Amino acid sequence: MKNWRKMTWALIAWSGLTVLWLAAGIASATSKTSHECKGVSWGEHACHEAANAGMAIGVGLVLGVGFAGFIVLSLVWLMSRPKGAS
Repeated sequence: MKNWRKMTWALIAWSGLTVLWLAAGIASATSKTSHECKGVSWGEHACHEAANAGMAIGVGLVLGVGFAGFIVLSLVWLMSRPKGAS
């Protein structure tokens, strides 16, 4: 661990940030829906379904951005390895 390259740490940090971002988004969405859906004119069940669909879209976007960032950082990691390393 002591001799890891900077890009290795960047990959670990990016992965951790993506996981935290997902957890925070899911926790935030689940805590809000029960309070916000009480007494809506178009129905409480429909409100919960819409909130779940929005959360699914958000999770998909976070996963997509996280995966794209991981791919970019992985390519930089591969291209920046020290000379003579196999």
